[in-house]
Amino acid sequence: MKNFKTLLISSAVICLALTGCSKGGSSEIGDESNFQITLFKSSIAEEPALQVGQLKYSVDFIHGQGERFNEDNEFLDAMDNNYYYFVTEEFPNTVTAVSRTTGEREDILHYGLKYGSVLNHTVCGYYMADPPTDFADGVCYNHLYFGAVGKEQQCFDFESHNFQNKYSQLSDSELIIFSDPNAVNANIHETVLYKYNTDEGAGELIYKAQLDKKTWDNNPQMACYNGEIYLAMCKNSGDNSIVTITTLNSDGKAFYEQQITLPAEYADRPLCGLTVTENHIILQYYNKRVYVQGDRPTIAVIDKNTHEVFTVSADYSIGERYHDGVIDGRYVMFRAGSYSSPTLDMICVFDDETGKLHFINFPDITDKIQTIYTDMKGDAVLRVCKDPLNSESDYWVRFDDVLSAVNSLK
Repeated sequence: MKNFKTLLISSAVICLALTGCSKGGSSEIGDESNFQITLFKSSIAEEPALQVGQLKYSVDFIHGQGERFNEDNEFLDAMDNNYYYFVTEEFPNTVTAVSRTTGEREDILHYGLKYGSVLNHTVCGYYMADPPTDFADGVCYNHLYFGAVGKEQQCFDFESHNFQNKYSQLSDSELIIFSDPNAVNANIHETVLYKYNTDEGAGELIYKAQLDKKTWDNNPQMACYNGEIYLAMCKNSGDNSIVTITTLNSDGKAFYEQQITLPAEYADRPLCGLTVTENHIILQYYNKRVYVQGDRPTIAVIDKNTHEVFTVSADYSIGERYHDGVIDGRYVMFRAGSYSSPTLDMICVFDDETGKLHFINFPDITDKIQTIYTDMKGDAVLRVCKDPLNSESDYWVRFDDVLSAVNSLK
């Protein structure tokens, strides 16, 4: 690919002292002697330049009213293949897991901060809560809580200035946390990666780097795929957006770097998402540098095999990824919506084999769809608003196997 460079990276990771959790297990960063500086070179031959094309997409429909459930109107916060996770909205927060097959209930998590989670998904078989940053003795901390049926709750504390850190599942028991604990000065920001193991209930610092303000302002992104970690850093250069994607192994050691030059339409847009699959890299960008109400991300999809970059029509927007699962080895699910809707009331399914986006709509739900949750099989639950002035009138409906609406599966 054009603009590949010889890579010379020096990686140094330094121990951070963390506070213990307020409830449940705790974990601490190991001694800094465990970390060493690694120097390496990787010479990569130039490949063909990116060719720009229009992304293929379709709008698919699921008809019917779905199956109503949750008559007690508990607040559903997440779901996976086996459980629904309901969260109390009063302080302190309690998370209850309800079996999707038997209806059995178990309280799996309690946390004492007065703000709820902002994640709405599960990782490594655990419900994960990430309340906003807490301040203690002049230091900012994030408290990351984990709860699962039949297991003691876990907590991982780490320094952070972010109210929303970035998370990605590395393996069945390992989670990568991307955070920025410190601004070294007005022009330099520090970025770090932690690896947390849910089997061991312990986390460690595996990567640390300093970024210039321009790179940091463009909102670096992180994603995991196939046991590897990907970092996307963006700089604007004239009329182009220059994206550097660095690949790290599971221990945080960088071993490959590539530069991608995107067209002028991406030049003044910070990153807001990164997804890596077998055949594609998906970059999500904010539409404007300064957020305004109704602003939605736009995307660039890069084909790893043909070196083509595809852009999507402005009629639809893609939000955050639901979870790190790749269904049937090919389907990735995102929140989605049309620009005419104030909420993300659709699902986008990306087919990694065909490179096509499928926007799934629910035309028979005439009340306002507030939120959509999905699992790692393709089932979905919709929170529907019947009366915007009375939240107690909201109801919940389930649709099984929404992937059946995708044209390629018919």
